[in-house]
Amino acid sequence: MTIKELRKRKYRTAAEFAEALGTTTARVQGWESGGVIPTLWLRHVARRLGIGLTTLLDVYKEQER
Repeated sequence: MTIKELRKRKYRTAAEFAEALGTTTARVQGWESGGVIPTLWLRHVARRLGIGLTTLLDVYKEQER
């Protein structure tokens, strides 16, 4: 599972997700590409995706492999 796949469960576009979070689409796209981990945003991102913080961290660990 990727961040993008998780996002698509609740939000059609990165722009919609960014708006819900109060951030930019570019920032969300960076998170989805795996190039940037939303360290300051982790709890907020997990809450908006409807998943636990541990699950979100596991997704990032999986992407690193």
